[in-house]
Amino acid sequence: MGPFRLRFLRESLVPAEAGYIAMRIGALVFFFLIAVVAAGIVLTRQAVIPAPQDERWPEYSAAAADRVILEGPSGVFELLRQDGAWRLRLPDRGVLPLAESRKVEALLEFLALNKPIRRLSNSAGPGGGFQPRAAVTVEGRSRLEIGGDDGSGVGVFARMADKPGLMVLSKDYADVLGRLPAAYLDTRLMDLSVEDVLVIRMSSMHEGWEIQRKKEEFVFVKPDILGSSRVQREAMDLWLHELGALQAVSLAPMPPEQGRLPDLALILRQKGGRNSFLKLWRPLDDSKPWMVSSSRQDVFFLLDQERVEKLNRNAFSLIDRRLVLVELGQVRRLELTHAGRVFIARRDGENWRSEGAGELTGIDMRLWRLTDLQYEYGPVGALPASAEQALRLVLKGEKGVPLLDLVFYTDSGLPGGQCWAGRYGEKAFHPVDSRLFMDLKGMLPPLAE
Repeated sequence: MGPFRLRFLRESLVPAEAGYIAMRIGALVFFFLIAVVAAGIVLTRQAVIPAPQDERWPEYSAAAADRVILEGPSGVFELLRQDGAWRLRLPDRGVLPLAESRKVEALLEFLALNKPIRRLSNSAGPGGGFQPRAAVTVEGRSRLEIGGDDGSGVGVFARMADKPGLMVLSKDYADVLGRLPAAYLDTRLMDLSVEDVLVIRMSSMHEGWEIQRKKEEFVFVKPDILGSSRVQREAMDLWLHELGALQAVSLAPMPPEQGRLPDLALILRQKGGRNSFLKLWRPLDDSKPWMVSSSRQDVFFLLDQERVEKLNRNAFSLIDRRLVLVELGQVRRLELTHAGRVFIARRDGENWRSEGAGELTGIDMRLWRLTDLQYEYGPVGALPASAEQALRLVLKGEKGVPLLDLVFYTDSGLPGGQCWAGRYGEKAFHPVDSRLFMDLKGMLPPLAE
């Protein structure tokens, strides 16, 4: 065998040996990785314990629960069901204010649905020493304790106080069980239905008023000066809706001084003989909230100034201040007179016509503005000496039936942009915006030369 052939064989064997060695190393690495994965599986199986089939999560049924004890950063408080209503018991309070049923039921539903994510064999948790941060006990059964974050970002450590081992629950438990008692407090002050309200009586240290429902409208019966005056229905309905939704700010730290009468009182009588009331006490310092009690629950709450202002309505803010109530579809004739000048317009189908002027436009718009005319205050029984009659407006229906007879008066003593108005022959006058009067006056024919 020549030198060339020996060198060829020697060079051809080197790659084969290198490949063989590489294969051996790859095989070793492969088996090493398999061993690591297998060890991880074994370790994992030792740390995570599937929930036993016979170990059931408590039902936490809202229908069956009557008592829930919550322990958290703010201390311990209880939710109790009494006479079908949930109430809140605080350790430093002798009263039991109402709790919102829907919030208590939502808490129990959360507990029932959010079962353990996994169970752990280590009864102390990583690093040892499980430290409860919040707890809940329902119906005196197993106390569920919540600890710190499990490190995964999705759960917290937890345990049943009477059972061994830890578990991981949703991290939402930390927020739900960490809520303050105020989160469950029912601060609504009145139960009412707008359609059922028959009588409303408001009284204060300085004035008072009373409103009664008569058929489909409300009217004033007190004070006497407003007797039989109509109440603006839209304003009344809005106020009653706000009253039914009125909520206090928080529980009052203490009741008002013994024997002190309320500064403001509201009484509502509803169908079926149901009576509701609110009593309010003004703070000695105007920067502080008012104190309020209600017929809905026998506790004292705080009410801020803004909500008191919405509640404390004076009679004038509710009275229907529209000066004229006329069914415009019935108007067939319009008459304007002053100092010998006369303007008469008659409705002809959908149009208005005047003798000598033919078809007119703008009459319907002026009549609509008339029904929207509101007075500023009053009535007053006599006009001042500075008032002078300026325009008389008469509206008539079919066959000359009178619908309205209204007189406008100018008065230099009134603020700019106002005039007096009152029904002809009556001693009741109101200041009103003068723009409609000026517009109607402009329809009169010019003075004769």
